[in-house]
This record gives sequence, C-alpha cells and structure tokens, in this order.
Amino acid sequence: VNITRQTVYRIKHDRLS
Repeated sequence: VNITRQTVYRIKHDRLS
C-alpha cells in the first residue's frame, strides 16, 4: 500500500491526540 506523506502526518498527529 502506498500512503501519502500528508496522510502519515495526519495519522501521526491523530495518534498523539
């Protein structure tokens, strides 16, 4: 699967929540 960096960034921030 190929994930865009924007998605990764969003998930990273979501996980910090």
